Amino acid sequence: MSRTAKRLDDAPQEDLFDSVFSSPVEDIEGEFRGHPPLPREDFLPGSRRLCGSDFLTRRHRCVRSTRQIVESVARTGRFVAIPYGPSSVAPGDDPRVHQSYFERIENADRAGTRPDILIAPGAHRDEVARVLSEAGGAAELPLLEETDSRLRQLLRLSTLAVECGSSLWRAEAMPDYGTPLRPLPHLGGRPGLPLTAVLPTIDLKHEEVGRFVSWQDEHALPVHLWRVFRDCAFGIGLDEARRLIDTGLIEATQQTFQSPSGVVSDRNIYEIHHHYAYESGRRTTEPRLVADRIDDGNGHLLPYVRFEGGDLELCDDALGLLDSLPREPEDR
Repeated sequence: MSRTAKRLDDAPQEDLFDSVFSSPVEDIEGEFRGHPPLPREDFLPGSRRLCGSDFLTRRHRCVRSTRQIVESVARTGRFVAIPYGPSSVAPGDDPRVHQSYFERIENADRAGTRPDILIAPGAHRDEVARVLSEAGGAAELPLLEETDSRLRQLLRLSTLAVECGSSLWRAEAMPDYGTPLRPLPHLGGRPGLPLTAVLPTIDLKHEEVGRFVSWQDEHALPVHLWRVFRDCAFGIGLDEARRLIDTGLIEATQQTFQSPSGVVSDRNIYEIHHHYAYESGRRTTEPRLVADRIDDGNGHLLPYVRFEGGDLELCDDALGLLDSLPREPEDR
């Protein structure tokens, strides 16, 4: 994988579904090595060609990790989490249903960047429920403009926005977990780790930085990035992530992504070391891996693995962050 960053102006254009569920080629090759190849042309559910078992497993993992954060926030009894971004509220587990849902969003011209989750104080639970009911449920939120009075009310009640990520790695078992940072020549003597280090990171795409900064400034609502691993979760504020990038402590690396429709593109990724993050969650139970399948209706069967269970409990750092935020609605 090249470590040289470059602009993405000439990258192939993807639709919203492809953009959200693109899979890093490194993930596909590393996590599913040894499985027999499945040509994309052999699997055609509806109008879209899926990448195969690797894509289906990753898509289910991403959706499940977002739901686990929503569930963990709800279990505190002190806060309420609102699924807000399109990837967090897409209905059902069937990728064909997801595809149709994302097409509805694009047809409504609502494909802008939105964080996956809004978090509000528990005192506003009834008000949040009322607004969601008036909107027709959380799945309808991405179809509404953020100038809509119902979305403005949800944003006014919320105190934090969270963008979710997921990983198949067990963070504390990674070789460089907890390895102290040290001065490095390629960082101009600033602290870091070798480029070959294997450690938990919170990943942020280059093109997402400006979009989330604009969203945060427009709504005066802080955005944090949380990434869920097999054993725990880490978080960092968008402002702190920008500081690390602007000061050169975190440099962009280049990864190759493959979308569900087969589009391959290079993207610049900021891999933020867990040393700079706070622990946002801890697993209380392990997720189960369950065999499942998709039948395309043409006689072709595609098996894949999905995730069930695996509770996540918010850590003191995350609870302290939420407790420190204003409890009363603000005018935005």
